[in-house]
Amino acid sequence: MVKTACQSEAGFQRYKLLKSVMVGRVGSAAYPGKIRVNNLALQVDDVAAAVAVAAAPPFLVFLMLAWPGSAPRRVLVHLSPETPRGRQFLLLCTGQRGPCYNGTRLFEVGRKEEPGEFVSGGDYEQNNGKGGAALLPDLDKGVYGESLMAGDVWGWWCGDPALAAQFFIITTDLPGCSVPGVFGKVVGGLDVVQEAARHHPITEVTVVDCGVVVD
Repeated sequence: MVKTACQSEAGFQRYKLLKSVMVGRVGSAAYPGKIRVNNLALQVDDVAAAVAVAAAPPFLVFLMLAWPGSAPRRVLVHLSPETPRGRQFLLLCTGQRGPCYNGTRLFEVGRKEEPGEFVSGGDYEQNNGKGGAALLPDLDKGVYGESLMAGDVWGWWCGDPALAAQFFIITTDLPGCSVPGVFGKVVGGLDVVQEAARHHPITEVTVVDCGVVVD
């Protein structure tokens, strides 16, 4: 049996649906004309080629968030491939190097119900905000954005590498202010993140699936 959801020995979170299958039988307004890499299990031998395709900029990843009383819902994130943090986020969505965001929880809401509110996640080690080590070196290098607008995805800037896989998603705008280290943008499902931020406790919000959407 093929293992999925970051459970294979190679540690990959990968799925595959051919365009012909998607267009002919499944169809999706969310992904017209795209391969949805989260439907049928992808054999481990095929992963390297799929990752090579996904790594070609620009690329999209998805997080499926769920919490008690809410069915799993998808959040789409467009990553900046020229940044090490963007590439690291991709690796943690695919599980290509073993660690994966699948099964992790959101662990904090910052500036709750204020401008610049954000949720924190990505601790694949301890799942409480005290872990989540970097997978790649030199994460501070690259061309990063600086803003504080709803949908921005950012990481610790020049922070502790033991926490460098953690990420933050802004849920409300804070015009005139910015944070460095922005490496992605939520392009679908921001309302899901905003609803998650209102759930109490936030630690019940879990990433129940994640992966890549390949053009």
